[in-house]
Amino acid sequence: MEARQNEEIINSTHSLRVFKHDIMNHMSILYKLVENGKNSDALKYIYQINNSIERTSYTISTGIIPIDCIMTAKLSKALDNNISIKHQIHFPANYNISDMDLCSLISNLLDNAIEANCKLDITKRRLQIEIKPYNNMLLLFISNSSNGIYLYGGNGNLLTTKTSNKNEHGIGIKRINEIVKKYNGIIEFDPGTEIFSVSILFPLDN
Repeated sequence: MEARQNEEIINSTHSLRVFKHDIMNHMSILYKLVENGKNSDALKYIYQINNSIERTSYTISTGIIPIDCIMTAKLSKALDNNISIKHQIHFPANYNISDMDLCSLISNLLDNAIEANCKLDITKRRLQIEIKPYNNMLLLFISNSSNGIYLYGGNGNLLTTKTSNKNEHGIGIKRINEIVKKYNGIIEFDPGTEIFSVSILFPLDN
């Protein structure tokens, strides 16, 4: 999992470096278009550049470098898969979860959300993320579009929405539950017919 995360971060960073390298060429083309009175062509070119910027420089900036890296990589992947994103992210200073566990938790949650979205038509793909203080707790809320098909274990607990690799059924959910339990958190899954959401609350240090 760590190797896959590192590869995603490297690919995202490489794409941004390539775009920065090409920016002078883009500016030269725009200058020539405007100079020759081809304003409509210039506007179309600006639109293409803007789309490229959204995909290659989509960054999350919380001040927590590991979290910024993993979330930037995951949300860039979501955009690459035409998933509409809304997010509100604010980490308080007094949370007591290790960066490693927090990265693992967020990575598993977002991987599940992205995979669930990719099973749907492009027009239906949605992802909402909220990470913020809430009543002296740290709230993590993730909601994604879903086809309403879920896999449950023999005890009735939710395992996964994945179908690609049966050997991995339940591993991500198990890891999420382990981290929540480790930090005395509370987790609630809401598997709906069109929307799947998960809410997690962790106590904050006084």
